[in-house]
Amino acid sequence: MDLANTNDWLGDPVMVSEFERDASRAANDNNSLRYWRSRASIHAVVDTVYIPHARIYFEIADRLAHQEIAEAVTVLQNIDAALEASSTLDFGWIRLSPTMCRYLVRAVELQQLCGFTGQRVVEIGGGWGGLCAVVHALYRPAGYVIIDLPSILAAQRAALGLMGIQGVTCSTDSAELHGDLLISDYAFSELTEAAQEQYGQYFHAFPRGAMMCPPCMGTKLHSPAQMAARLARMSLAAVQWGPEIDHYLWTAREHGDVRLMDAYLWR
Repeated sequence: MDLANTNDWLGDPVMVSEFERDASRAANDNNSLRYWRSRASIHAVVDTVYIPHARIYFEIADRLAHQEIAEAVTVLQNIDAALEASSTLDFGWIRLSPTMCRYLVRAVELQQLCGFTGQRVVEIGGGWGGLCAVVHALYRPAGYVIIDLPSILAAQRAALGLMGIQGVTCSTDSAELHGDLLISDYAFSELTEAAQEQYGQYFHAFPRGAMMCPPCMGTKLHSPAQMAARLARMSLAAVQWGPEIDHYLWTAREHGDVRLMDAYLWR
């Protein structure tokens, strides 16, 4: 997997090109940066969450880490405001965008699975920096690296600065692929199969890792069982459906929507 090569990534070439173009504008203009998250290209790729799903995500996160979230209310809402979230949901004591609800449940569940405090974290595929920002709002990693396409990195740095997140390294350098914890939110699902194999090797080389993979996206696998089998074969590690038994299996059954089922490959 060439971390700087767009050919390793699935998806419409036009959309990838638009994503890179908008990132370039965002990196060089503060006004464009504030609206980068709501632009069609990035919104379609990483900033779209169905409202019913968002409410479920928040419910799970709040149940697992109410105190941490309550202490970070202002910071979390400021993260949404910094990059002009297109909409927010009112939960009575906090307002968050649908996508922030997904990043929130990611951070809370990963904290339970692996722990962030005092760890050097490497994230493959950082989007606009949402997961990184939420992790920093709730926990205290010792270091944080985002590995992404070169055309996205400058915009990520600018976005994280606007959100008040300091000390994050944004890089394409595979030499940065070392530390305590390797994580990735959906990036695996967006890679070609050849790149996925290399990704699995990176994952196996870390002391701990977790990657979140929807079973029905770019890999063309149409059942959770198929996704779990592929991930387990690649990493020789266990596949879980969320850190607490049946979290996502339960919500998928209850709501009849397989898109809620995200595999967590972790150890």
